[in-house]
Amino acid sequence: MKLPLRTRSVILHLRRKRLPGQLVIQLTDQCNASCPQCGMRITEKFPRSRLSTDRVKRILDGAARVGVEAVSFTGGEPFLFFDALGEESNLWSGTRFHDSFEENGYTMTR
Repeated sequence: MKLPLRTRSVILHLRRKRLPGQLVIQLTDQCNASCPQCGMRITEKFPRSRLSTDRVKRILDGAARVGVEAVSFTGGEPFLFFDALGEESNLWSGTRFHDSFEENGYTMTR
């Protein structure tokens, strides 16, 4: 079976040891929402976890070494661990990473 042109292009790009410019890190699978389309919603019953600060640091160090330019943090809901995020943000402040967060907005206040 022949792969579609776009798929072949992506594979060849990765084979040249060049990585995509963005890394998406799922900090946790814990969530405070019950969005019906999401498998991480609060009503789903499975053991929940969160990446440790040390693990995030190792991931970011590796990403910086290979030239990743942007990091996106997602979950579940990454802002459930707002205090830890403050500590972890020090891991990439002063780096060249562009960062973004994907979150549900439930923890936002006016």
